[in-house]
Formats: sequence, C-alpha cells, structure tokens
Amino acid sequence: MKRDIYFSKPIMNAAGSLGFAPDPRAGIPFDRFGAFITNPISLRPRLPTPQPALIEFPGGFLLHTGLPNPGLRP
Repeated sequence: MKRDIYFSKPIMNAAGSLGFAPDPRAGIPFDRFGAFITNPISLRPRLPTPQPALIEFPGGFLLHTGLPNPGLRP
C-alpha cells in the first residue's frame, strides 16, 4: 500500500548537500527543516576517490564527488 509522507515543516536539503550530519555552527536554521537528507552511506567505510567523476547526459548530469563515506557502525 502506498502512503504519503507529510512534514510539519516544508523545508529539506538536497540529498548530500550538507554532509552526513547538520553542523549547528553553520548558521543554517535547522529547526525549520522537516527532514535532513544525508550523503549516501554504505555498510563499510569507503575511502575518498582521487578525483571527482562527472557524466553528462541530455537534461542533467551525475556527479561522484569523491567524498569519503564513514559507513555504518554495528
């Protein structure tokens, strides 16, 4: 069954644009966010890549920033 999700606050960041955890010193009003979307995360940590990768296609692009991934801790 499909269900909609409603947030009491209508603001959320673009996926990964603010990292893995909000930094309260950043001056961003996180109390106005209805959701916080992190970077992708894997079970095991991943080291950073040597350089970012960009693939362009009609109407957009895919970007691998090369940033590290801390992984989930059991």
